[in-house]
Amino acid sequence: MVKTNDGSIPRYYVDNLSKEFYLRPAREVRAVFSTNNGALPARTLSPTADMATGRHVYLWCAEDIQNHANSVRKKHWNLMKSMPQPTCWEDLYDYFDCVDLFHHGALNLWNLVCHLVHENKMLRDNLIHGISFEVGMWCDEWLARNHNKTRLRDFSDWGNVLVLFDGSELEEIRQLDPFSQDILRTALAHRQHQLAGQLGLHPPVYPGNTAAAQLHQSNMQNWLGK
Repeated sequence: MVKTNDGSIPRYYVDNLSKEFYLRPAREVRAVFSTNNGALPARTLSPTADMATGRHVYLWCAEDIQNHANSVRKKHWNLMKSMPQPTCWEDLYDYFDCVDLFHHGALNLWNLVCHLVHENKMLRDNLIHGISFEVGMWCDEWLARNHNKTRLRDFSDWGNVLVLFDGSELEEIRQLDPFSQDILRTALAHRQHQLAGQLGLHPPVYPGNTAAAQLHQSNMQNWLGK
C-alpha cells in the first residue's frame, strides 16, 4: 500500500453529500480559486458521471493540507486575505467549482479553507510578521515580471536597495518605512541567493513550511519564496 507524504497509511472518509450538491449548486458558484478569479469558466459535472453517494475519498493528511494551502496562498493571496470562516458546505462554492469539489473531496477542501482562515488570523495577530509576509509576496510578484530575475541576479548595491526599481515600481514601495525597507532588502537578498542556486535556501518541507514554523523563525518574508 502506498503511504501518504507523512509516512502514515492512507485514510479515507465516506462522502455522503447528495448528487445535487455537485450537479445543481444551491447558489452562485464564484469558484475564485478554480477559475483564477474568473479568468476561466467554472466547470460542471455531467449528470451521467459516476457519482454514487457513499463513495470513499482519500482524506488529506496535515502535510497534504499544508502543501495545498501554500500553493493557494502563493497564487491567490490577494483573493483570500479576508476570507471568512465557512459555516456551511455551500460556502465552498465561493472558492471551488463542482469538478474540484467532487474530485478533491468536499471535506478535504473544507479543511483546506479552514486552515487558510486560521493562518490568516495568525498573520493578523502578529502584525510585524504580517507585514513581512506582504513584503515577501510583493517581491515574488515583482520577480515574476519582465526581466526582473536578471536585474536582481546582477544587483549589488544593497546599501540603497531602492535603486533596483524603476519609477512605477518606486511608486508602489515609496511609502515603506525603514523597518519595512530592511525586510524588503533581506527578502530580495534571499531570492538573489536562490537564483544563484545556493543550497539550503529553497522552501522547507513539512512541517517547516507551516505558518507557525515560519513565525517562530521570524522568516515570513521568505515563507513561500522559491
